[in-house]
Formats: sequence, structure tokens, C-alpha cells
Amino acid sequence: GDLRLSAATLVFQTFLHNITPLGGQPGFNVFWLQFLGSIERYMRAPTDTTDRMAAQLTVHVTENFKNLMLVMAASGVFRKASETSGQDLLTLTWSVVDSFRPDLRQQLHGVATPRSAKRAETRTFSPSSPSPPIADGSITPQLPSHHTHAPAAGSTAEAAR
Repeated sequence: GDLRLSAATLVFQTFLHNITPLGGQPGFNVFWLQFLGSIERYMRAPTDTTDRMAAQLTVHVTENFKNLMLVMAASGVFRKASETSGQDLLTLTWSVVDSFRPDLRQQLHGVATPRSAKRAETRTFSPSSPSPPIADGSITPQLPSHHTHAPAAGSTAEAAR
């Protein structure tokens, strides 16, 4: 395997493992935006379409990032960090991500901006609706299945307690 894939796995697993204490730190907004800047180049589609490893790294980092966004939204990290800093971290995040991967907002429709998230929570289910609304936190984020060093089931949840 590629060392970059292993390094990315380690970075994202460490981030996920420590997201609750990190999200409550006063400087988390700055740290998070710097982190986005550092992974941006790995999330962009490779210019050399014959470079299979670069394409694999792009998919790997993008899938890990999407999982991290779901975990941060479900665990209230965006809300907590926004309250601590006085800045809307989710809106800032989407501003950065939209600049290089506008397709991700659609893929992460469960991680909406606060205003649209509030609208989603107030929707009601009617028999004519195709499906009931998804309750906040009902999405269970998972590490992508191609991880070979995934933590044991429940280890992330247990460590966060």
C-alpha cells in the first residue's frame, strides 16, 4: 500500500478519536480551517488520470472527510465550536469546501447549514411523503469499508466517554 493512504487513515482516525475534546477548545475553528487547507490538495481530482494511486488517495481522503463531517455534525461539534468562537463553523467549512469540491455538499445533504438543518427538523411526515424525515443524529457514520486497520466495534464510542 501507499504510505500516504496509511498516513491519511491515521490522521482521520486520530481526529475522530479526539473530536469531542478538540471541538471544545477555544482555537478549534482556526485549527479546523487549517486542517481543511491541508487536506484540500488530496481531495481534488488528480490531474493525471493514469495515476491510480493518486485517484485512490483522493477517494480515500474524501470518504474519510465525509465521515468526519457526519460525526462532527451528529456529535454537535460544529454547534459547540461556533458557540465558543462566535463564528458559524459549519458555514465557514462549506465556504472552503465549496471552493474546491462543490459536489460534496450534495453528497453530505445530512450535514446542512444551520438554517436548512432547522427547516429539516421541523418538517412533518405525511402519508403522501415518500419517506419520514431523518431525525438529527440518526445517521450512523462509519469508516469506509476499505480500511484495513479499522478500530474494533464500539472502540471510538467507548473512548469518547
